[in-house]
Amino acid sequence: MKKETGNLIGLIVITISAAIIMLTTAVGVGWVGGRSSQQSVERTIPPTPVAVLTAHPEHIEITQSYAGMLRPFERYALGFEIAGRIENFGQNSDGKSLDDGDYVTAGQEIARLDQRLLNVQMREARAKLEQAQSDMNRANELRGRAVGAMTEAEFQKNVTNLQLAQAAEQMISERLRDSLLVAPVAGVISKRLANVGETVSAHQKIFEIVEVDRMLLAVGVPESRVSEIRPGQRVHVEFLAKDKFGQKPPAIEGEVYLVAQTADDRTGLFEVEVVIPNPDRRLRPGLVAMSRIVIDAIDGYRLPLVTAVQRDGKMMLFSVDPQNKAHSFQLDRWIAQGPDLILPSLPAEHHRVVVRGQHRLIDGREVAIRESTDAKSAEVLQADLSLPLEKAGARP
Repeated sequence: MKKETGNLIGLIVITISAAIIMLTTAVGVGWVGGRSSQQSVERTIPPTPVAVLTAHPEHIEITQSYAGMLRPFERYALGFEIAGRIENFGQNSDGKSLDDGDYVTAGQEIARLDQRLLNVQMREARAKLEQAQSDMNRANELRGRAVGAMTEAEFQKNVTNLQLAQAAEQMISERLRDSLLVAPVAGVISKRLANVGETVSAHQKIFEIVEVDRMLLAVGVPESRVSEIRPGQRVHVEFLAKDKFGQKPPAIEGEVYLVAQTADDRTGLFEVEVVIPNPDRRLRPGLVAMSRIVIDAIDGYRLPLVTAVQRDGKMMLFSVDPQNKAHSFQLDRWIAQGPDLILPSLPAEHHRVVVRGQHRLIDGREVAIRESTDAKSAEVLQADLSLPLEKAGARP
């Protein structure tokens, strides 16, 4: 019994001793192995593949973008100065009476009243004028022959009769001109509101003409930005509508025409009007367009906006040094403009900017440049920055 108990105690002691030795060995090997593994991992981290863009200074326009709708430059409501019956309308390019949608030129006759009565009155006025002029000639002749041949009262009566006849003839001439309706500007008839044969009153609206050789793009600007916009500033206008092939019309250059002095009661925005040339009348009121108003121009650097990395609430970029090591630098002054990041300055040591793969970088990390360019514009790079390096055409 005592022998068996002694054997059991010896076995327990041996087991505990072996366990302690194994644990100690394992811990020691673990620390050594841990250091060895960490050093091995550090030595085996592959370079991070990136795409690099060499930034160059350029002259950059600073713009503000606003969407708006086209409307005619001006609208004209036209009517006769006198009452009368419409005798006919002017003719369009096809020889037909003017109607909605027809184009008219400045000074073109677009409607005429019945002039028969006015023509009779004109003949009567001219006859009286001729008689008064003849009487005046005789009066001058008599006064030239002998003093006292005509009293001063008789002479002044002839003078008055001549002036009255001249005024009557001029008045009928004006009424004849008022019986014609002419286009004040070149434009398109948007509405014709009467027909041939109708009797109309003075100033009754007969036509509505819109001036479309130039158009206005009306956009709404918030209070915080309207102070930067002034008449005369250049504007790049792009239209949103596409043709059947999915192509947008070419951009058009315009300029700020008018800035509202008060905000709209409904929207709270200040209306800004941009004047756009439209000589071929291809543009129509109601088209939607995007305007980029040039508020300033600087010499700086343009990069794709997605190049920037936000960490700890700070905006930063990564660049690559000659040894292909990544370095971050914080942005203090920058402008986000559409797909672009505009920088007024860029340190010389950071001109090789990482434009793809930057989100996997830390300072000092070795990189493998899979794509390097200084020829691509930011707009072209923007289109493929979302693609992996392999799909974007880069080779490992």
